[in-house]
Amino acid sequence: MAKRRFDHKPVSFLRYAVYAAAGLSIAVYCAIALLRMRYPFELEWMEGCMVDHVRRILAGQSVYARPSLEFTAYPYTPFYYYVSAAVARFTGIGFLPLRLVSFLSSLGCFAVIFAMVRRETRSAFPAAVAAGLFAAAYRVTGAWFDIARVDSLFLLLVLLTLYFVRFAVSWRAYTAAAILASLAFFTKQAALAVLPPVMLFAVIRRPRSGILFSCAIVLATGAGIWLIDRSSDGWFSFYTLYLPRVHPLMRSALVRFWTQDILPPLSIAFVVCLVYAVSLLSSFRRNSLFYPMTAAGMIGASWYSTLIAGAYANDLIPACAAIAILFGLGIHKAFETGGYLPAEKRPLGEIAICILCLIQFGCLTYNPLRQIPRKRDLAAGQALIRTMAAMKGEVLLPFHGYIPVLAGKDSAAQEQAVSDTIAMADPRATASLVSELKRGLRSGRFSAIITDRRWFQQDLQRYYVKQRTVFADDDVFWPVTGAHVRPQDIWVPKLKTPLESTPASRSVARREAGSS
Repeated sequence: MAKRRFDHKPVSFLRYAVYAAAGLSIAVYCAIALLRMRYPFELEWMEGCMVDHVRRILAGQSVYARPSLEFTAYPYTPFYYYVSAAVARFTGIGFLPLRLVSFLSSLGCFAVIFAMVRRETRSAFPAAVAAGLFAAAYRVTGAWFDIARVDSLFLLLVLLTLYFVRFAVSWRAYTAAAILASLAFFTKQAALAVLPPVMLFAVIRRPRSGILFSCAIVLATGAGIWLIDRSSDGWFSFYTLYLPRVHPLMRSALVRFWTQDILPPLSIAFVVCLVYAVSLLSSFRRNSLFYPMTAAGMIGASWYSTLIAGAYANDLIPACAAIAILFGLGIHKAFETGGYLPAEKRPLGEIAICILCLIQFGCLTYNPLRQIPRKRDLAAGQALIRTMAAMKGEVLLPFHGYIPVLAGKDSAAQEQAVSDTIAMADPRATASLVSELKRGLRSGRFSAIITDRRWFQQDLQRYYVKQRTVFADDDVFWPVTGAHVRPQDIWVPKLKTPLESTPASRSVARREAGSS
């Protein structure tokens, strides 16, 4: 189709305004990500343990081992950890390599969304709208694209799989798609919900190639599970298949997903997607099934994920990506349909479409400054490190992985991984973990324990006493996304003092004694 010219001045102005909104959404996100990439503490409370996973790989240790106080794995598959470990060999261990992987993956997501819509429509305008809308959903999805978590790499692999399947013309493309799909599973298990509609479409479109594609995914994934499980004595399947399956579901989220998560911020885009999907289904062509089926898989994966206890806004990422793609395609279809209007009414239709795009972008605006840690947060984190470094012996920070390493201490299993494992696993698999924790508390193994909230409270209060709070300022060192937790209280063994006998520590002790 030849490119259409829009000489009507209001239409041209509004189209440029939509381009600007899309570009600004991407630029603001990139600025936020770059400003906080080197922040040496957690942006989200589970980031530190993600670094601990990478540290184990670099140390030649297995990620999937019997739960212990030293380390208990998160219930994720390992590809993100290994990619981050490869980057960490050049950058050094810390938050940077993991965030860099996520940031580059998110840029890849923008590029694939743009390329997919651009190739489908042969127009840059809807492609820019789609990529920009997904970037604008950054805060809706928890300001998650660039943090040290698996989601951006997972989505990139899913989008690349979709791209190859949609435009595949050879067995090489289907082979590449099968490899990418398997890697998506080994990045996050949500692929199990996203991929079946993709595999079904491939079979409907090209039965022979589709069957081979689907079999390749099943065989590659099954072989990978078997090999990793065998090398970990079965702990891989315990963490990544058993624990996610027994997580409790929250039925209240069935409706909340639509009434709170999707429709308020994305109502215009979702309506456009729905209308466009219906128009594709009504055409009764095999190729027209691709976007409705894949969108159903991605939105369905997000919907199911939000039902799981402990779910957060990052689970909306696949749904927002699907809505962004269909929104771009739907906008292009609307422009094409407007071309059949009488010449004098055509500009009004195009103006209305552009205004709808701008309103949708407006619904997704957020304060970028609130996504960036402040200098006072950095200073508070550095003070925490100094406090921990001054403590004699072993210090336990159960809610935050890796941070103790910055103070020259050993990191320990993160509380979320521990509590999930204890709550949902067979007691026979966790008995040694619970016993180790209780034994450590009873023996006074730790010279200090720094907690965020209630944690093994009965045993903690029996053998330890709360010495003081960590921060005097109630407005510092909170994570910018995820659970609203931070180190709060320092507990010490009864009748023992954990601080080194240094001038600084003695001064702190004298001040505390005077205040009491």
